[in-house]
Amino acid sequence: AKTPVSDLNKLTEDEKAKVADAVKTSNPTFPNNTDVTVDDKGNVTITYPDQSTDTIPADQTVEKKAPITDGFTPKDPVKTVVSDKTKLTEEEKGKVSEAVKKANPDFPEGTTVEVGNDGTVTVTYPDKSKDTITSDKTVTQIPMADRITPKDPEKTPVVDKTNLTEEEKGKVSEAVKKANPDFPEGTTVEVGNDGTVTVTYPDKSKDTITSDKTVTPKPSQTMQPGNDKGNRKTVSPSGSSEQSSKQLPKTGDSSEVTSLVAGFGLLALIAVMTKRRRKED
Repeated sequence: AKTPVSDLNKLTEDEKAKVADAVKTSNPTFPNNTDVTVDDKGNVTITYPDQSTDTIPADQTVEKKAPITDGFTPKDPVKTVVSDKTKLTEEEKGKVSEAVKKANPDFPEGTTVEVGNDGTVTVTYPDKSKDTITSDKTVTQIPMADRITPKDPEKTPVVDKTNLTEEEKGKVSEAVKKANPDFPEGTTVEVGNDGTVTVTYPDKSKDTITSDKTVTPKPSQTMQPGNDKGNRKTVSPSGSSEQSSKQLPKTGDSSEVTSLVAGFGLLALIAVMTKRRRKED
């Protein structure tokens, strides 16, 4: 049988020995002291005791060894949580590599694991054959909404907080973007009829800013002091300033006046009764 070798042009000493053993096993009737030698390419020279020789060409003794990758399928690792699936940090790459090795403890000795920026893993075996594990099987990303907290915008004055106009919605949207210049590229800002804002990030995760943080009622238009140009007339409650001036000033509330009148009445009654008694005496 042919001996599998890694390099058909340069057999290792171990591979040469295996080829020689295979030839001897296939020819158990060789005379004693027959010598079998194998060159770097697998060609075999058989030297008999009488020094005569035979040769067996390499195409009959060796074949290219099947790459390790043909007989080995890496197991998918536990996914590593990363901040940005398009640009892993060195620490995150290290975690991915360890996860792959942990999932494949039977990797041949000398196997290397390389992790790309996007989490793609390249497994290189000792025979230089390779396997690849795609990033969707190695990493998972923290939703942008969990990593980003939108800043509250400056409130936009609106006429009706329950039914914003398209112009008002546009102003709210611009205010949100202005307050959050570091939104990831591709982020969209949608404003509802009541001023509620929905922020959608490129990964489709969402944040919400409630209307109480985005809009405020627009002040109603009232006449400002000094704008009447002297045209207003001052009218007293009684109808004229002259009548008002003739009224007695109020010195207290109605209860105090009532008490005062009652006191004067009582004093007058006592005086009358006293005078009457004196006349009777």
